[in-house]
Amino acid sequence: MCWSGGTTRELLIYPEKSHYKSKDFLFRLSVATIEVPTSEFTPLEGIRRTTLILDGTIELTHRGHYSKKLESLEQDSYDGGWQTDCRGMCSDFNLMLRENTQGSVRIVDWDNLKDLSFQQNRKYLIYVHEGSLIFDGEMLKKEDAVYVEANAPKLNLESVDAKLVVCEIETNS
Repeated sequence: MCWSGGTTRELLIYPEKSHYKSKDFLFRLSVATIEVPTSEFTPLEGIRRTTLILDGTIELTHRGHYSKKLESLEQDSYDGGWQTDCRGMCSDFNLMLRENTQGSVRIVDWDNLKDLSFQQNRKYLIYVHEGSLIFDGEMLKKEDAVYVEANAPKLNLESVDAKLVVCEIETNS
C-alpha cells in the first residue's frame, strides 16, 4: 500500500479478519519505506506504536512531546494519536497495539539467538532482516516473516545465519 511518504507492507494483522482502515485490530505488524525527506505520520488515536529503523536515519518529532533521532536498529515507542513529523528517509518495522495488548520489538542475531524462547499465551512474528534461517524445516530469507503462537517448534540453530526482528505480543484473546 502507498501512503503519503512511501509504501507499507502489512506482515500481520490480528485478529485475522480485521482491517487497518477500520482500526478493529488488536495488533498490526508491517514494514514500510519513507521515501521523501519530510513526512507526517497518520494520527492513530487509541493505538500505541513502535517504529524500529531497519536501514537509514530519521528524526521523529512528536509535536508537544519530544524529538528523537533514530539510526539503524534503533526504535521509538509512542502514542499513535500524537502528531508526528518525520525528517529523513529509511525502511522501518512497525508495531501497532490497541486496547490491553502489550508487545515489544527486539533484534536477535547469531550471538543471542540461543536466548530466543517462546512463552505460553504469547504470539510472535519473526522477520528476517539479514541473512536466512531454517524454521521448522523451512528456509526463510531476507524480508520473509513467520507467525508463531505458543507451543511453537524450536529454531534449527545449526542452519542459522541471520539478524532477526522478533516481535512478542501478549493479548487477552
